[in-house]
Amino acid sequence: MSVENGHEQIKENVDPCEIVPERNEIEWLKEEILKFTTVVSNPSVRLHLQAYSLLCKVIKQAEKLPEPFFKGIVKIVVTASAFRYSHKQSFKAVENLLNALAKHDSGATGRSLAQSVQTLFPLTPNIR
Repeated sequence: MSVENGHEQIKENVDPCEIVPERNEIEWLKEEILKFTTVVSNPSVRLHLQAYSLLCKVIKQAEKLPEPFFKGIVKIVVTASAFRYSHKQSFKAVENLLNALAKHDSGATGRSLAQSVQTLFPLTPNIR
């Protein structure tokens, strides 16, 4: 076993969140969002919890999040919560994710949440 193989093996065992400096943060966020969106619509609660947990880690480690990131994630989460989730654990994971987003930018999170709910339920025009 060569040193290079050992180094590669160590990299494989490392959480992807821990090797961020080697990559462009925006590209990293895009990759994680794509992974998240594929798992969020899966009926497995265990997979939901893992996806939300990983995305929370990504959000906590990111230095700056672009506003479109907030809009996209909140819209996905609100839609999934309204139509797909029925377990308490899934709703708790949504709450944790929204809290992580709000710690970065509470204004953008609040605006995105209000817009998503208003879009989802058009009969409530007074939400702003």
